[in-house]
Amino acid sequence: MTKPSLSIICPTLNEERFLAKLLWSIRQQTYKDLEIIVVDSYSKDLTSRVAKLFDCTVVQTEGRVSKARNIGTELAKGDYILYLDADVVFQRTTWLDEFLALVEEKGAKCAWVPHSSVEYGSLLAVACAFTHLYYVLKNTYPSGYFIYVDTDIAKQVKFDETLNSGEAIDWACRVNKLCGIWQFPLPITTSMRRAIKYGYLSTAMKAVAWNDNECEIKKLDQSYPVGDFK
Repeated sequence: MTKPSLSIICPTLNEERFLAKLLWSIRQQTYKDLEIIVVDSYSKDLTSRVAKLFDCTVVQTEGRVSKARNIGTELAKGDYILYLDADVVFQRTTWLDEFLALVEEKGAKCAWVPHSSVEYGSLLAVACAFTHLYYVLKNTYPSGYFIYVDTDIAKQVKFDETLNSGEAIDWACRVNKLCGIWQFPLPITTSMRRAIKYGYLSTAMKAVAWNDNECEIKKLDQSYPVGDFK
């Protein structure tokens, strides 16, 4: 296999429901110069089998999502890395080409995009709208569902494997010292299942706390279980 330009890294734990949709949407992209690395935490369902059906590299590990991203980074062959959560879906076949054109135009070494919800409902729509407004006004750091970064930078700056939540913001705070982090107005679809499960208000308050203390994440309450793959 020739060296790809882009390495997509996806941590998983029991994600058969979402992963097939993500991988199908990736394989339908007009952009083809990529590899997909699925770092799985010994799922009990068909996650690994689904990943192999889509010709992904599959690695098994125990630990948090940060550890999975770090392992994927070490295996990445591409010049750039795209970290994705398993519940992301590319809405149209040209999405990656459109995004990479923006990246090239700005010369961005690290970038992310806002999200829209795969679930339907007026409350979800309002929540996403307020989230986007907060992102713009606060100029926040990326969340883990979508992060694009130069591979050399990713291999210099590791995700903190001791953190259970806010790990992507902590990572971005350190990356920001090496390069600017761009936010492009090209929303991607992802699930709001964590906000639904743990409560909209609780999730929003956690996000605000992380972004208001972006370089002091370790000092915050780490009981929020979103990053715990154990």
